[in-house]
Amino acid sequence: PAELTGPSAPFSFAADVPTAAALISGPITDLNVMTRRGRMTHTVERLTPATPLEIEARADTTLVLPLDGEIV
Repeated sequence: PAELTGPSAPFSFAADVPTAAALISGPITDLNVMTRRGRMTHTVERLTPATPLEIEARADTTLVLPLDGEIV
């Protein structure tokens, strides 16, 4: 069991394992990133910059999802 809160780090788990969840309080934003084991890998990182931030891509594909604010 794990309790996830706003400041919790991204939580990794195998998608082929049965899971269950209960919402403690809402609303929430949920982002699922899935890759086929043995063919691809991925990392998920949450950034909460207080000032403008330059993001350098570390892979062929990089996804940036702004939850608040903008990307320029």
